Amino acid sequence: MPKKTNKGKREQAESKVLWITTILFIVFGLLTFVVFTWARIDNQSELAQKIRDFTGIQLRQAALPPEPVPEVFEPEPEPAPIVMEEPEPEPEPEPEPEPEKIKWSTFTDRSSLWPNTLKIAVDQEVKLNFRGQIYGEVAFDSGQNLQVINFSENGYVYGRTGGTEMVVQLSATNFSKWFKDTHGEDYEITYPEVENNTRADDFEQELITRLRRWSLQMYKTPLIEVGENSLILRWHSRAREQAEVNYAQEAMNVARAYLRIQAELGGSDNYASCEIRDTDTGELLGSNGIFMPRF
Repeated sequence: MPKKTNKGKREQAESKVLWITTILFIVFGLLTFVVFTWARIDNQSELAQKIRDFTGIQLRQAALPPEPVPEVFEPEPEPAPIVMEEPEPEPEPEPEPEPEKIKWSTFTDRSSLWPNTLKIAVDQEVKLNFRGQIYGEVAFDSGQNLQVINFSENGYVYGRTGGTEMVVQLSATNFSKWFKDTHGEDYEITYPEVENNTRADDFEQELITRLRRWSLQMYKTPLIEVGENSLILRWHSRAREQAEVNYAQEAMNVARAYLRIQAELGGSDNYASCEIRDTDTGELLGSNGIFMPRF
């Protein structure tokens, strides 16, 4: 029994010594590792330098930051050149047709181009004149309608207003504006020069000659004369047996013809009356007058 007890105590003591030795070895090893590690990384301490010199360990350089990788910039692709498309040229508009140029004589021959009415464009007072005698005065206001009858070659319009026949220069009407508004796109007209109303040298002789020629053609008689106050046409009555005979219309026709003929010769009369009398008896068959102002 005593031998076993001693043996157990000896084993316990050996085991204790072994554990203490192991712990000391571990602690010493850790201290050595710490010292060596400190000596490798501390570049300021003299003791650390001595340990490095004694043990031959190298100072561990602090890890340098990695060099930056240079950025590689890929060049941006050049933009494709912008091709400017030239706009297609717009088609040139077709030129408008030029108005047809027509002479005044062409216009007077084409009644389809005439206006039905024009307007008087001036205020005018006209005296009734026959062979130098004044028989009254008539006033015309601008804006009055003039019913067109005909046009003369020298630039006058024959018309009627309020039952009165008259002859008016184109410039005294709205003809120019009317023509432009109505035919301006199709026609360009050449106006006649307005002739001065120059009285012919053989006025009286030419007047009676042309008047008798007209009367012979119209009524088969040359027996017409220009009196102081009126015209006188001597004519055989076509109906002596009739109770009532009236040639007022024929008398007006004679007065109208007289005014037109004397105007063409440069006369200034704008009023005339006519008496138609029987060739044999002198009986009055009809009478009438007409006022044909000119301005």
